[in-house]
Amino acid sequence: MGNGRTPPSLDLFAPYLGREHATLLDHFPDSSLVIVDEPAAVDLSAQQLEQKAEELRAAFVANGELPAGLRSPFTPWDELRNALAERRALSFGDTAFAPVSELHELDVIESPHFAGRMSDAVSAVQDRLASGWSVSIATDQVERLTELFEDADIFPRKDRRRDQHSVAPPLPSGALEIRASDQAVGWQAPAIGLLVLADYELFGFSKTTRRAHHRRHAESAPLSSALTPGDHVVHVDYGVGQYKGLVRMDAAGVEREYLHIEYAKGDRLYVPVDQTDRIARYSGGGLDPTLTRLGSGEWQQTRRRVRRAVREMALELVQLYASREASGGRPFGPDTVWDERLAESFPYTETRDQLAAINAVRSNMESPSPMDRLIVGDVGFGKTEVALRAAFKAVNDGRQVAILVPTTVLALQHFTTFSQRLAAFPVRVEMLSRLRSKQQQRDIVRDLQTGAVDIVIGTHRLVQGDVKFKNLGLVVIDEEQRFGVRQKEFLKKLRTDVDVISMSATPIPRTLHMALAGIRDISIIDTAPQSRLPIRTFVTPADDQLIREVILRELGRGGQVYFIHNRVRGIERLAARLKDLVPEARFAVGHGQMDEEVLEEIILGFMRKDSDVLLSTTIIESGVDIPSVNTIIIDNA
Repeated sequence: MGNGRTPPSLDLFAPYLGREHATLLDHFPDSSLVIVDEPAAVDLSAQQLEQKAEELRAAFVANGELPAGLRSPFTPWDELRNALAERRALSFGDTAFAPVSELHELDVIESPHFAGRMSDAVSAVQDRLASGWSVSIATDQVERLTELFEDADIFPRKDRRRDQHSVAPPLPSGALEIRASDQAVGWQAPAIGLLVLADYELFGFSKTTRRAHHRRHAESAPLSSALTPGDHVVHVDYGVGQYKGLVRMDAAGVEREYLHIEYAKGDRLYVPVDQTDRIARYSGGGLDPTLTRLGSGEWQQTRRRVRRAVREMALELVQLYASREASGGRPFGPDTVWDERLAESFPYTETRDQLAAINAVRSNMESPSPMDRLIVGDVGFGKTEVALRAAFKAVNDGRQVAILVPTTVLALQHFTTFSQRLAAFPVRVEMLSRLRSKQQQRDIVRDLQTGAVDIVIGTHRLVQGDVKFKNLGLVVIDEEQRFGVRQKEFLKKLRTDVDVISMSATPIPRTLHMALAGIRDISIIDTAPQSRLPIRTFVTPADDQLIREVILRELGRGGQVYFIHNRVRGIERLAARLKDLVPEARFAVGHGQMDEEVLEEIILGFMRKDSDVLLSTTIIESGVDIPSVNTIIIDNA
């Protein structure tokens, strides 16, 4: 500190710097009004937080990371609770921090649900306003809903606040307001004639809106500014290396900047900054690549193998596409009112890339040539919505849809998403995987042949010989590269007869990847969610105290944890040890050798938040998107 540097966790040592305990209340006048939402819940949460902080402090003291006599830098909860009790307070709930001087009861009931039927929502709001009710809509889609109601000659009031810090005056009777809010659910109070609607009631479910926030492609920025030390790069002449940073060197009496790239066995290459066109960021997925050995000739051999593979695949693709063009296809009809209604029920603002992909797929489907399009985008960027709208369009045209996924967990996730989004429409969605009993599978296969099932989501079970469709029109393949040779041959035959959408989480596919995946048309969804944060990765020795701290921190913010242990043998012993280590957490164990119904219930329970930590093998590795899971711990990585 004497050198002007701020050490980490400086607040822990605040008592030794002459500062007294201060809270937020100390910065407001004594006459300020304090509003407490659910005092009992606040009390419980504060006590739990204080207990966890004390446990962590004791652990750090035991490890020698903090002095034994360290005074607490935080105000004790009892002291803060007493300070709250002395303030003017408005409490919402069944209890309060101090004796109540006035008690007001308001009967609140559930708001009506519309599940994406926006015309019904507009009519219901219109009826309430005509009856003298006030209607407040809390949404992430202010502009979209404002336009929707104005089209029906219902004009919402402007923001009632004078500025962002002021309190809004009461909403007059017969008035509608639409305000930006992430409120979870709505409610209504008949006694005062007030209806509050949130995205949950309007769209059928509520999530954080992913607003358009376009991310530039890597090629749009200078490579040297886009790279950080440690990134892997590919030099067109020398192969895969690791970027170490920029250095200034004197060559022939001229000082220039160079990119320092390290290869296998510590070999170094210095590339002038004016030759960065020879270098590209390594874009392969999975684990870190093997560095090339300079002077060994292995990079030239790799390039020759790639060129040969590309030529072979190109010939196969030419034959495949010629067969598809010769066979022709039955074009789908234009969008219907139901397609528009499904689009309206989407509780996101479609990003520019996502809309482009939706429009491209629609154009392909309405063309007489069979579609073969790859949708590229990271997990959570909206690929599934593109596929869902295409599937619904096919069903509206009297065709069936097959959605192929590589794992049972991903099948379950897609089944849940499709069932939820299409609940308001007469569409039958089924799942065909080992999570279904033999009898259920036989029933689904029979109903596929008769046309009773509109959309089926399944693993490799879908490509077995007994599965036949009455009128298959669209195949969606998620993570196609994960399927085996036999399944790929089946998919190639399908491509001559039906429209095909492939989806991949590969950010920008390489030429070889494109060839091996059998790609012709590509849509890239490269728009990141506004709130998306970069993944932080830590590699450390096994440490029980660190595991406990990480799990408790995630639970403290309402999240969940994956714990990956990729050996079935010993996984139950590990579960018992983790339960002893973190008794506050609820653990579930899942792996591929479990009974199918048991595994399905475990995964469903984890999605319902019946458990906090899922200890499993790599059955969850392919494209699983559970928004509440923010931390993954990998054992023996």
